[in-house]
This record gives sequence, C-alpha cells and structure tokens, in this order.
Amino acid sequence: MAFGIGTSRRRRVESRRWGRTLVVTTLAAALLAPVGQTTVAVAEDKGLGKPDLPEQRVTKVKVMDELGAKEARAKVAKDRRANDAQGDEARQEQKATWPKQGTATLDLAGAQAIKAAPSGMPVTLNPKASKKAQAADGQARITVLDQKAARKAALTGVLLTATADEAGAANIQVGYGQFASAVGGGWAERLHLVQLPACVLTTPEKPECREQTPLKSANDVVEQRVSAQVTLPAAEVGKQASAGSDAVVLAVTAAAVSGQNPKGTGDYSATALSNSTAWQAGGSSGSFTWSYDFTLPPAAAGPAPGVSLLYDSGSIDGRTATTNNQGSAVGEGFSISDSYIERSYGRCDKDGHADTYDRCWKYDNAQLVLDGKSNRLIKVSDSVWRLSGDDASKVTRSTGADNGDQGDTGKDGEYWTVITGNGTKYVFGLNKLDGATDQRTNSTWTVPVFGDDSGEPGYEKGDAFADRALTQAWRWNLDSVEDTSGNVSTYWYTKESNHYKKNKATTANASYTRGGYLKEIKYGLRKDALFTDDADARVTLDHAERCTVGACAELTKDTAKNWPDVPFDTICSDGDTECNASGPSFFSRKRLTGINTHSWNATAKAYDPVDSWTLGQDYKDAGDIGDTSDHVLVLESIKRTAKAGTDIPVNPISFTYQLRPNRVDGTDDILPMKRHRISTVTSETGAITTVNLSSPECKRSEVLTAPEDTNTRSCYPQYWNINGAENASVDWFHKYRVLAVTVADPTAQNEAVEHHYDYSGAAWHHSDDPFTPKDERTWSDWRGYRQVTAYTGAESTTRSKAVSLFMQGMDGDKKKDGTTRSVTLAPLAAPSLGVAGIADSDQYAGQLRQQVTYDGATAIGAQVNEPWSKETARQTVPDAADHAARYVRTKQTTTHTYLTAAKKWRALRFPLPVGQLDTGTDGPGGSSHR
Repeated sequence: MAFGIGTSRRRRVESRRWGRTLVVTTLAAALLAPVGQTTVAVAEDKGLGKPDLPEQRVTKVKVMDELGAKEARAKVAKDRRANDAQGDEARQEQKATWPKQGTATLDLAGAQAIKAAPSGMPVTLNPKASKKAQAADGQARITVLDQKAARKAALTGVLLTATADEAGAANIQVGYGQFASAVGGGWAERLHLVQLPACVLTTPEKPECREQTPLKSANDVVEQRVSAQVTLPAAEVGKQASAGSDAVVLAVTAAAVSGQNPKGTGDYSATALSNSTAWQAGGSSGSFTWSYDFTLPPAAAGPAPGVSLLYDSGSIDGRTATTNNQGSAVGEGFSISDSYIERSYGRCDKDGHADTYDRCWKYDNAQLVLDGKSNRLIKVSDSVWRLSGDDASKVTRSTGADNGDQGDTGKDGEYWTVITGNGTKYVFGLNKLDGATDQRTNSTWTVPVFGDDSGEPGYEKGDAFADRALTQAWRWNLDSVEDTSGNVSTYWYTKESNHYKKNKATTANASYTRGGYLKEIKYGLRKDALFTDDADARVTLDHAERCTVGACAELTKDTAKNWPDVPFDTICSDGDTECNASGPSFFSRKRLTGINTHSWNATAKAYDPVDSWTLGQDYKDAGDIGDTSDHVLVLESIKRTAKAGTDIPVNPISFTYQLRPNRVDGTDDILPMKRHRISTVTSETGAITTVNLSSPECKRSEVLTAPEDTNTRSCYPQYWNINGAENASVDWFHKYRVLAVTVADPTAQNEAVEHHYDYSGAAWHHSDDPFTPKDERTWSDWRGYRQVTAYTGAESTTRSKAVSLFMQGMDGDKKKDGTTRSVTLAPLAAPSLGVAGIADSDQYAGQLRQQVTYDGATAIGAQVNEPWSKETARQTVPDAADHAARYVRTKQTTTHTYLTAAKKWRALRFPLPVGQLDTGTDGPGGSSHR
C-alpha cells in the first residue's frame, strides 16, 4: 500500500518492519542475560583474557502511551458510526410504494390551492387562468390509477385523470415521495408531467394511444413534488373519469436519459472517461492518493501483470453536472489499474439535429489510458499516432480485426498496438487473438455513430441522415501484453449490451455496448501457443450486481429500487417499446467483489488457488434528498485470504469516509452533489492513516459574478443546462486539497507520523474541448498549485520541510478578451541561488522546477530542473486549437548543498559533458561552487 499527495507516495510497510525488528532484537538480547546476575571480577593483568565489563545498567520498564493512536482510533470510530448511519439511511430509502387506484374530489370554488390525497398520493390543484382558458371552477375530481393500468400503457410511473365541473386551467402539483426511489439512476430527478390521449385508458396497446406530450413541468427534488399547468375538461358529476374521453389523462414519469440530468447530478450519456482523467495529477495536485498492489504468483517465464487498486480524491472533485457520475465497480474514487483506448463522439442534437440523441462523428480522436495513466493520442496519419506526452512509444492503428467495429477509415475492424520504449507490446481491441478458434476477449465495445457531414465515416452510405450510421468502437480494451522474449499475458472481458431507440424510433432498434468489466487475466504464455498450452497462472475477478441488500437475484421494475445508481428505465431489449432510452447511455450493473490468483499444477492439470481478496462495499446516503438519487457506492474493506492449503485469513484493510459537496452552495432546486471521500484507512496490522481535507472555500454569491479567466480559488466553473434550461449557464464546483495525513501505528507502539501541506498559487487553464460548444468552454482545466510546502513531524517538534515550485503551463493561456497571457515562473525567494525565471509553457504543466529542503528553519539542500521539449506531431482539431505531441524531458538538474563550515552553497550540475572535470567554473554543464 502507498499513499501520498498527488503521485508522491510514501511506503509505510518498510518503516514498520524495521521498527518491529529493532524491538524484537532488543528483547532477545535482554532475555539472554539472567536477571540479577553479578559481574565477574577480572584481574589487573592487561594481557589476553576476559575484557573488563561495565556495570550492568538497571532499566526501568514502563508502559508506553499510544503516541497518537488513541486519537486515531477515536476518529475511526466516529467516522464508522457516521458511515453506518449513512448506510442505514440508504437502506431505508431503498423502498418505494406505488399508489393504488383511488379518487378524490376537490372544491375549487374558493379559487385557491386545494389539497387532496387520492390513494395516499398528495395532489394539489390551484385554479389559475391562462392565455387560452379561464380558471377551472366548481368541483374537480382526481383519479389515480394503479400500476396495472400504467404497465398496459407501457409507462414507468403513475397515471391519473382529472376533470372539473367548469372546464378551465389549473396548476396541478403531485407529490412523488412514496415512489421516488422506485427505479434508481436519478429517475426521480427526471420526473415530469406528460399528457396522453384518452384512449390510453381503453386501448393502451395502440401506439398512437401511448403518445406522450410533455408539459412544462417544475420538479422540486427536495420537497419531492412535480407540477405543471393543465386544462381540465368539464365532466358530469359522478361520472367515472376512466370510463370516457372527457377527462384529461396525465402521467408522472421520467424524461428519457438523453443527456445531462436536469438537477445537475450527472450525465449517463457520457462515458466514464471524464476531463478530470487528464487533470494535472503531479505532486502539486493537492489530491490524496492511495494504492494497493495485489501479489500475483510468478510465471515460469515473463513478468506477472500488475494489478492494483488506485484511489485519487481528485477524480471525485472532477464529478460535475456534465460527467458520468456512476461510481466505479470498486467504489467512489477507486479504480482498478485499467488499460484501454477510447474515442469520443459528439451528440447529434449538438450537431444540428434537434431532439436526436444519437452519437455523431466529430473528428478522429483517441485517448490512451495505460495502467490508470491517461494520455491523449495525436494523429500523424491513419495508421501512425503519437502520445501527447511523447515517451517514444510507437502507436499504430490497424484494421482487419474480427471485433464488430465498422471503422472510420473505410475499413472494418480497427484495433491498436502500442510498443513502449523498452519493447513491451500492448494490443487493444483485437478481440480474436492469434490462434483463437471461437475464443473472443470481448475487448471492443461499440455504438452506432452517424457521419452527418461530408467526409465523415458513414456519410457515403446514403442520401438521408437515417442511412449514414456505422457501428463504431468507443472503447478498445487491452487484449494482450507481450515482452521482448515473446512471453504474453492475455485479458478477457464481459460486455454489457443494451438497446436504444435510434434516430427517434418508437422501438429500441439499435444495439450497443453500454459497459463491461475485466473478468480474467492469463499469463506465462508463449506468443505462438496462446491456445495450445496452459497459462502458468491466472487472475480471476468476481463481480456482483450493484445491489447490496437481500433482493438482488433479478433486476425488475419491482426490485429496481435496490439498484440506486442504475437507470433501470433505460435498460432495453431488442424491439422494446416501453423503455425510456432515446440515445445510448453508458453504465454498468456490476461491482467488483473479489480478486483471486491461481497457479497451474502440471501434475493435477488444474489451477491451484493461491490468494483471494474480498471487497466489501455498501451504498451510503449523502443526505441531499429523501430518495436514492444521492446514494454512493463506497469500498468498506479489502480482506485477503491465503488459499494454498488451509485458508489463512488476514485482518481486513478498512476505510471510513467524510462527506464534501461538489457543487458550490447547491440552490435553485439543484443539489449540492455530496460525495464520499476517504477519511481513514486502517491497515491489516492496525496502522491508521487519517486524511484531513480542506473544507469548502467558495461561496456562490462570490463566484457567480467573478471573472472566470482570473480564478485562483479552490473551485472552478462549468456550464450546463440548469433545470433543463434551453441555454447553458455557469455553475461552480469545489476542488479539495489534502491538508494533513497522519499515520498512527498502535500495534508497533511507534510514534504517529504527521505530514502537513501548505499551498499557494492555484491555477485553472482554459479548457479548449472540441466536444464542448465554444460559448460553454471555460477555465476548468486544473493545473495544480504553484508552490507546495510539505512538513513531516508534529507541529510542536522540529519538523523537516520541503518547499516545491511547480510549473503550471499557464503561459499562452487564453483570456476572456481573446488575448493570451504571458507568464514567467520566478524562482523561490529563498535561498538565493541565482536561479533564473522561466516561461511557464503549457507542455511543462506539473513539472517540478525547484525544490528546497530544510532541517528545521535552515535550508540544507536544493534542486533546480531545466526542462526541455520537442514537438513530434501536430493534429488539426475542428473548432479548437491544434493538439500537439511533445517529448518533455529534464535537460539539466542542478543540486545545491549547503556547506555549514564554509557557510556557502555548492552546486553540481547534471548531466556533465563527457570528459569534463570539476574545474570549479560555471561553464555550461560543469560544476560550480558558490
């Protein structure tokens, strides 16, 4: 395990191991000497013989205090109580009751709001004239129909009818609290009122009777009620509304998942790859990171693959109204060390096709995520690509794979090969590996994409928009890894398929891959015998439904409440007319529950279990609202069991969480989007890591009118269509930083180790994302803090200190007036080392420029890095600046050491030119003494 700020990680295991070794050694030495033994007298002769021995010291043994462990344990206990309460609340909210049939009569004669509760469902009618009709009057009758009628009408929601003695306009308000959690996946936040033809009550099987006309609705998610203006027809007193065509037929149902949730809690139409994946994540990020490496049995030849759990609090900060906010298969903030290549597509309604929520081609693009690290790919030609942070890897796009992709170059079966500088070969999306018969890795995930403009893939397929779609890959997962000796690891996946109503169809007629997961890794194979020999070892991954209560056997309309973050109403079968998917949505029904390692037994010709890890998870309530819309899946524990022979379980690693809102001052009927972030980590041996995050620092009243291009706050702007508005407007979201990390080790009785961090100079860069409309692009690209001071040790003691100066890539950043800023990074003010200022160029964002280490208040060492870069490729991007690939290296490093006797700094520069000796000069590449 490792934790740190940004990508800086400190290993705690070794320190504890050495600490325990020292204690054991001391105890062993003490036990060798008999208690009370007297010292033997020795003659004065100084020749050979027994040496003189000092008098034995008497040591008083006392019980040590817990050295900070008491406070750490109290923190864990407090957090666990709070988390348990959040879990209990989540289970209470995973309940829903659909109303039964019932009728209520309301007297509108007073021309004021009248409340009723037919079948227990709160309804309020307020007579209110409109431009087209006078206010309704007399007695009104509201009939709520049961779920049998709703299902006949292919409706997920509640049907109701309304009439009045005197026809007219009224505002109707319906309370949905009792069934708000019925479906999950933010269903309650998408609720609105629609009107249906009266024939839906008599002939619901007819498609024309199911036609929904949305009403302009207001959804109060806090009070859990939805309202709209309607026109009530006149009816005879006592006549049943459901028996004739004289009643207005209404329904409380959810809008289709076609884009952003109107309450700003996420967008299932986006994939899990978000902008924060590419946020600056170096030592200046301010994020808390933690990792856990799974120990894999070795192969006879070749390396074992790396499988890790990674946690990054910064990934949670990146969750906004425009990102897919379904938590990972592990839990909020966690990810398995995935590797894949993903292409982004635009939404057709943003490309000139109103109310069409399919995917449309934008431009040829790709993003590589390798072992959890993200890198944009820059196109050189159809087949040759380069990494934006070029590390000399060779990236090739090929065609001809049997993977279901119809390609973007006129040829089917796109797949990718990445060969790194050390010769390791990674293959993505091949699907059918060399030597395979019917075996498929299921590594390529596809979706229909329209080429609506000339020159785009699919455009030449027909004259009409409807004919111009191709099935194209949106993700190519890692198939295999091959080292330079021909040893191979292979990766196997399960795809989760779905259907949606393509191009405004009335039935779900288009198949696509909504998500999936890694299920197995085989390694210790030879490249020419992938299917003729058995792998030396393998890793299997267990998955379960995203449901943590008892009724998880089957996901149906009646059990959907137990899947809080799965949009059940968008799960469609082929030809389905009832589902609510007008465009593709990307989500998973699964969570990762276990990892198992196996080694091949040549004698038994079977795999022997070696180790297993069980992941304990639960949904926690964020307390934003009274339904499941704010439930978050969190990882509670990791329990390892040795499986070779008799099972030997190890104490679990456990986690507790703290809540922080993502949105700045949630208001205007939008939620604060509270998310769970790690508070404590308790290791197998009982060591407790406590994380202290900053509190929210921005206020809505201060930021809404603040200039976006000069923002240096710990929050950032984002444009989205608030409450479903036609035009996007700005909203603000928090960025949190880790203030302190404390590690207490009660088991070994070691003193708690405290790490504190101070920051200055936050920077946000303009995000020139071509998939975001130009008028919605803002300064939301996190570039970290310019200066970070890290302290180790308690505040009451002499602490070590390191001050780091980071580059942020702000030179040339766009300003609101269209000009660009000029930014020079000045050196640290102290100590004075003659370091020059340097242009803060974009490609150097996150690079360490200077670091000074202190012993107490005295500077004792420093390091200065001179960056170097070279552009290797450039790609033209529509409606955005060019994308470039560059080598970024450190040209020269100068280390400075303070000589206490001479009270001077000595500097040594690297690299030194061959043959140049230390002459004491300041020549280029040489050494200098000051």
